[in-house]
Amino acid sequence: MKLISLLVSSLCVAVAQSVAAQTQADVFAAKAEVGFHEPERYTDIGDGSPGRSDTDNDHLIAIRGHLEYQVARMLPAGSRLIVTFTDIDLAGDFEPWRGSDFKNIRVVKDIYPPRLDLNYRLIDARGEVVREGQVKLGDMTFMSTLPKLIQDPLRYEKELLDNWIRSLVVSVQST
Repeated sequence: MKLISLLVSSLCVAVAQSVAAQTQADVFAAKAEVGFHEPERYTDIGDGSPGRSDTDNDHLIAIRGHLEYQVARMLPAGSRLIVTFTDIDLAGDFEPWRGSDFKNIRVVKDIYPPRLDLNYRLIDARGEVVREGQVKLGDMTFMSTLPKLIQDPLRYEKELLDNWIRSLVVSVQST
């Protein structure tokens, strides 16, 4: 009985330490603040459904979540990256001339590259602005590389963001 009690006590202590460590890591992790300026004016972002707002749009939610995750993973602890998207043009396009069966199908070809336009501000742990600017991300060769997220409908856009964050980290480390 004493052995079981000792094991349970040890397990409780280990769980408490793990939760405390995770909470501390969350406090110091890099944070992303992601906004979308006038998403109703974007080149295209929806899934073909008219009248969707930015909070209802699954693509915007997925882009925000991906960026928040990658910033927490890649940027130095305590940093903040404030990003405001000003336009999003997803890889591919609709080709309604193919017939009514294709009017809601996005056709991905190299002539329809992804493009993400955004403004950003990178703030370090001391609260100082390290970098800021306006960026137009695009990749004309997006069809010639195999993205990591092969089954993700936003794989090309997420790859653009990942590459941009990596280059931002490298540029900050070199200064």
